[in-house]
Amino acid sequence: MLPRAAADVLSRTINPDFSLVLASFADPDAWFGPGGAAKRDKLILGTLPLAFRDVAGKLGSDPAKWRWGSLQYQEFGHPAGGPDVGPTPVGGDYQTVHPSFFHPLTYQQIIGATFKMALDVGEWDASRAINAPGQSGDPRSPHYRDLHDLWASGGSFPLLSSRSAVERNLDTRIRLVPRFTSGT
Repeated sequence: MLPRAAADVLSRTINPDFSLVLASFADPDAWFGPGGAAKRDKLILGTLPLAFRDVAGKLGSDPAKWRWGSLQYQEFGHPAGGPDVGPTPVGGDYQTVHPSFFHPLTYQQIIGATFKMALDVGEWDASRAINAPGQSGDPRSPHYRDLHDLWASGGSFPLLSSRSAVERNLDTRIRLVPRFTSGT
């Protein structure tokens, strides 16, 4: 049986810190009490077949074909009920460089980076960025989902800064002009 303190921590978090599990397995007497190694081994041997069957039921019987992205996915839903973008397989979890938090029952990513940028302060026009699923929140726009595939593949686009670079790459210009009324 897992120690109560460890079970409490694991059951109240969506993406638990499994260093607690590793610590309890590495020092079983401190966590499981006298004869801790035997209790640890019984726990592992009793739950491992169940865990294997659970994953095999989701990903197939060949562990060589198992991929985390086959379970965890991202789907961008429009807040006003517009068309969703995805689902898209994604990697990462709480323990990785590419942090991601997922719903424990559906494996849908609920927290993860959608916007990233790398700035080159020596040459601003060499900066790069990505934004998912696109640059527009308007489902009627061609830019609503145009960056999704680039985001999903780990790509980026130039994040231009100088007026000349922006002008050379301009797709659409929107000019906002304030309208003044009397009394303002």
